[in-house]
Amino acid sequence: MEELGKLYKLEDKLSSLALSNSEWAGKNEVSRGEFHRALSDVGQAHSAYVKELQKRIKELDDEKEALRKEKNRLRGEIAEVREAESKAKQVVFEIHRCDELLKS
Repeated sequence: MEELGKLYKLEDKLSSLALSNSEWAGKNEVSRGEFHRALSDVGQAHSAYVKELQKRIKELDDEKEALRKEKNRLRGEIAEVREAESKAKQVVFEIHRCDELLKS
């Protein structure tokens, strides 16, 4: 009889463990689902962030190109102004030389 009591207790323990194991398995599945949803959200956020960075890089590249063109245009203007200044100095020099010749 004592052996039968031990068997019943053992059976109760096994049932309790099976139930507990079943509950943990369910919790595990819920946790796994939450993890995969969170991972998916992180992946989507990362993808959106990368797209935003790529867009900003393109904007900066476009600005860089526009600034390069503006720099080249301004360098051309500087060269033209220097050439005009040089010609003006030459004209002033010639005028002073002519004045000196007329005074002599």
